[in-house]
Amino acid sequence: MQVNQKNNLFTPLFFSLAMVAGMFIGYKLHSNMPTAKSFFAGSKHSTLDEVLKLIQNRYVDSVSADSLSTIAINSVLEELDPHSYYIPKSIQFYSQ
Repeated sequence: MQVNQKNNLFTPLFFSLAMVAGMFIGYKLHSNMPTAKSFFAGSKHSTLDEVLKLIQNRYVDSVSADSLSTIAINSVLEELDPHSYYIPKSIQFYSQ
């Protein structure tokens, strides 16, 4: 009877440790995936960011991410208000 009582004590502890180890290994494997969205990291990317990254990494020709961002921002602003316009930082105005 003493052996059976000892097994009853360690069995849940063993399964708990195995479950935690499996979760940790799964988290590490999932975070190493190229398109993994980590649940615990808390960093959320917008759909626009994801599309720009995909175009930059997988598109056949070389593409400037800044020019694509400027075009996308202008398109969004034009949809909201036809009188709004985005002026990128690269355009500098000199005042005297």
